[in-house]
Amino acid sequence: MRSEKVLLLLAGGLMLAGCEEKAHNDEKDISGTAAESTTAVTAATNTEVASTTVTEPAAKNAEPVKFDYEIKDGGVKLYNSEYGEFRIDVDIPLNITVDDYNFDGYDDVYCCYEGCWLFDREKLKFVKSDKFPKPSGNFLKLEIADKNEKTLRCEELGVEKETTVYQWQRDELVPVSMEQERRSDHTRCSYIFDSDGKMIMTKRETLDSAMNEIISTEEKPDYFRYTDNSIEHMSGSDIVQIIDIDLTPEEVRSGSKRYYDKTDYNFDGHSDLKCEIMCKEYIRHLYFIYDPYSGMYIRNDLLCNLDANEIYVQDKGEFAGTLTCRKSGSNDRKIYRVKWEDGRFKLFRKELTFKFVREDGSLCCADEVYEYDDEGNEVLIQHEERDTTSETFGEWWLRD
Repeated sequence: MRSEKVLLLLAGGLMLAGCEEKAHNDEKDISGTAAESTTAVTAATNTEVASTTVTEPAAKNAEPVKFDYEIKDGGVKLYNSEYGEFRIDVDIPLNITVDDYNFDGYDDVYCCYEGCWLFDREKLKFVKSDKFPKPSGNFLKLEIADKNEKTLRCEELGVEKETTVYQWQRDELVPVSMEQERRSDHTRCSYIFDSDGKMIMTKRETLDSAMNEIISTEEKPDYFRYTDNSIEHMSGSDIVQIIDIDLTPEEVRSGSKRYYDKTDYNFDGHSDLKCEIMCKEYIRHLYFIYDPYSGMYIRNDLLCNLDANEIYVQDKGEFAGTLTCRKSGSNDRKIYRVKWEDGRFKLFRKELTFKFVREDGSLCCADEVYEYDDEGNEVLIQHEERDTTSETFGEWWLRD
């Protein structure tokens, strides 16, 4: 009987030990799963961080590799005691800076007029990159914004000031925010970029004439932004209206800037919209008139089809209260006079100036004036010729 009890106790102990081992193994399984999950997340995170740089070294240098440099003989010469001497030739050796612009531990070279050269540690040479902001006619200043976030700050200085922050994401330099200062209307606009790369204006500040003091702030501003084939009328991050510009993405010049301006063209107290788009072969000017009843901008075919270089409101003189539409070529100039009447624009006058050569070889300039009847028929009312041999092109072009 006693031996049976001993056997029962031993069997129970073995069962408990087995349960404890199974429980311990279960805990190990749960812990192992969590560890694998954590490892996977860490690996994914590390991979994502690595992909934000142009090339992530297998083992990043403990100390950054810096290059001494000097701008000399139409280029920049760089030297490092371990890697030797290098030279980069540039057409305009101005405003050159050296820093680690892709955060891989090696100095790179940036020239505001020509772009950026990254140091390739495998090829042991500087290689020009196409991932950086394209140089424009204005001075571009590039500097590191935040090493931890892998961001760069690019400042464009011209008539207006534009500062854009870029971040390395999956081997691409992606814009994340922008600030524009416009002295023309004393404003400072702040933008962020959404996941599609579209700009969202988050704030517009009106400044004093010295661009120092903030006079007012709009937290949900009204503005316009361009897509490949439309203009979006925005209110903060909300789309109010999508305006078709009747151009394909292929027609619009790649990388070009596109401008808009708001002027009251029909004298109703509401700003209308003019868009200037840089196309492949020319500049298109499109005009949209604001309809206060629908709150929409409506394309005006008459103003668009004139395709004038400029249209402005005439505020004095014989044609005060009308629009002057100027279009100039190399040998001619047209001025269209347009008025707003009975709820629509009407073309009522055209002034044409053109150059030609007389039979005797002298250069002559002709002035013609046309008026339009109610049916839109063109009638010549004046023709004059004058000698322009001593007149410069600028004097001729500016002549009214």
